[in-house]
Amino acid sequence: MISPHDRVRKAREYAGLSQGELAEKVGISQQHMSRIESKKVKQFDTALFAKELKVAEEWIAFGKNPPSWINFATEGEYNLEAIEKIAHAIQITLDAFVTTNPKISDSAKLELLANAPTLTMAKALRVSLLENVKTSDELRKLIDSDT
Repeated sequence: MISPHDRVRKAREYAGLSQGELAEKVGISQQHMSRIESKKVKQFDTALFAKELKVAEEWIAFGKNPPSWINFATEGEYNLEAIEKIAHAIQITLDAFVTTNPKISDSAKLELLANAPTLTMAKALRVSLLENVKTSDELRKLIDSDT
């Protein structure tokens, strides 16, 4: 799990600042800055760091409202609200495709919609990202264990 400490480090590195440079901006020693990033300091002023690093405090503190430069696929950090919205949109699109597709009989449409769990796509997307699933078999097992 990525912590506020990790997000401060990522934002500092993205800003091109050394620990000493950021420490000076926020009024602490470089040693204290190192202790924050190494998680030896449990609590710190996230608002102060967010202001200096020009990111949302809620991102530093909670991982919400991430900066646009975060690459979710490589950074290992996921905005679950955004994932759930995307998954919901995918589910609506799939439902619309099924219901409007003239190649699928009405009885087959009813069967598909009645028997396909509403959140299967959302679960699949969320679980695969959170659990770093590599195969479809792993994904099926995780989804089945979640229901």
